[in-house]
Amino acid sequence: MLISTSNLIIYIVETLEPRSVEIAEAEAARYGLELARRLNYDKVVVEVDASNVLHAVKCPNKGFSPIYTIYDDIHVTKLYFSYFDVSIVRRSANALAHCIARWNVVDCNELVWLESFPQSFRTIAELDFKSD
Repeated sequence: MLISTSNLIIYIVETLEPRSVEIAEAEAARYGLELARRLNYDKVVVEVDASNVLHAVKCPNKGFSPIYTIYDDIHVTKLYFSYFDVSIVRRSANALAHCIARWNVVDCNELVWLESFPQSFRTIAELDFKSD
């Protein structure tokens, strides 16, 4: 998960149990929003690469599947921000997210970088921004 305004601000890696791609993407969005709230961000843009997650966040819907509890959490949390948007990112311009998702977090459940980003992440982010 990447939280950003106009520059790279935060990288997050969290260990999750294996689930569907949609659940993993929705959980990452929820976690990113919760972290942005804890850090007192006022304006947030969530970028996803799954169109079904984009649609569910933009157009609230009710359902009985467990994923709807995640979407409900997102809809409640987004109200804390003065500005919230969600957008889709082409997978070809999302190499950084895929690199971070595979980061080894064996010794902990999550890693959050607020500064001093690994050089490899900065390089991949620059390539993503140029291809977008």
